[in-house]
Amino acid sequence: MSHSHCKLLGLVAGLAACSASPSGNSTLNGNILGQPLTVQSTYSYTANSETSGSTAVVLGSYANGCALGPQHVTPKNSQALVFVFAQASSGGMQQVTAPGTFMVGKALQPGGVTVTFVGNDSQCVVTSADTGVSGTVTVSAVSGAEIDGSFDVVLSSSGPITGSFSAPDCSADDTQGPASGGGSANTCQ
Repeated sequence: MSHSHCKLLGLVAGLAACSASPSGNSTLNGNILGQPLTVQSTYSYTANSETSGSTAVVLGSYANGCALGPQHVTPKNSQALVFVFAQASSGGMQQVTAPGTFMVGKALQPGGVTVTFVGNDSQCVVTSADTGVSGTVTVSAVSGAEIDGSFDVVLSSSGPITGSFSAPDCSADDTQGPASGGGSANTCQ
């Protein structure tokens, strides 16, 4: 596994654990690694550093993620499908601020989206993962409070999945948390 892929997997695991919405909506058609993902929370998260930013949309198998986020808690035996978007700006990369279609497999390049599935066990150790290799994710609406869109993605081991999301923003520009590589590590609960 390449160094950049390991760093991305760490970012995805951190994003998946850092916030969630009790009221987000999503649909997911298809199985991931042969199993359905039962989504209990759909949410978005913005991660910024001094030089760049990104937006993540997470479809998680756990509830109450917004309450867990400020505490940097990773739910035990959880699964998450994570979309990490990159949008170009004059200063580099920024979080998503406008609707658009993002190409899967562009690994944090402008107009790209990285799609990753992560599952963990009772010790919060990653036990399963899959990565998007092709397809698109379309953001149809974005505001400071929510990001809406749909996806038609092929995962490397699972094949095609489709769906939609309406993901409230549950983040508070976390520049010190584990999603940005700073702050404290996540607690497994």
